[in-house]
Amino acid sequence: MTLRLGGIAAAVAAAPALVVCANLALGGPPVLSQTSHAFLLARLVQDGLAHQTLDRLCPDPDLTLCGVKDNLPPTANDFLWGDSEAFARIGGWLGSKREADRIIDASLRLFPLEHLASAATLSARQLVSFSTGDGLESQAEPWGLIEAHFPADLPSYVAARQQTGLLPLVEINLLEVPLAAASMVLLPWLALMAWRRERWREAAGLILIGAALLGNAVICGVLSNPNARYESRMVWLAVFAAGLAVADWARGLETARRAARAAGKA
Repeated sequence: MTLRLGGIAAAVAAAPALVVCANLALGGPPVLSQTSHAFLLARLVQDGLAHQTLDRLCPDPDLTLCGVKDNLPPTANDFLWGDSEAFARIGGWLGSKREADRIIDASLRLFPLEHLASAATLSARQLVSFSTGDGLESQAEPWGLIEAHFPADLPSYVAARQQTGLLPLVEINLLEVPLAAASMVLLPWLALMAWRRERWREAAGLILIGAALLGNAVICGVLSNPNARYESRMVWLAVFAAGLAVADWARGLETARRAARAAGKA
């Protein structure tokens, strides 16, 4: 057991190191992310905490956002992806770090309770947002690159179901959303049943998956903003684990019934 736990701990510890090495290999600095500040600032814009912070800091010639603080986009996605004047003014993805870090640090210092309340709300919203299809709308941006470098593939790309809106996302979600929701709700109960039956490994696995889903919701919801695609990437684990646990539980009941019938006949 100690060896098994050590292997898990080593894998978890190695994951951030691999990300840092990948950034170095691609010519970037040795960091986990070069743009995490932009996502967090965008979340503060959506929450209104960026505006509240700027109200306290402005006027300040070193803060470009002071000039547009009353016209910030309404959502984080609009700030980052909607050709936002505010985001462009502060330098975009890489050039915005200095100003973003200052606003983020000031907001944490000035509004700690508001940050906690927002974090709880965003985590809960992310935990229950996991439908399939977020981000699978038609993507026109790569057309020029595909045409320039892979012209023979362009007709197939243009005719793909994602580009023509023919992906059956409504039908998929009619099955996926209730199934995933039921599986997530069942995880704690299934873990408790496994624990009572002294199935320690099964109980630990169910708890680990539940913790991973919750942790993913907290990380993505708080450090970025809730988007269904973030949780949908992991929610299948709940369905898979719950299915295995229910099958194991049913098999145990059947085994117990057979043993009882055999004892009665004896």
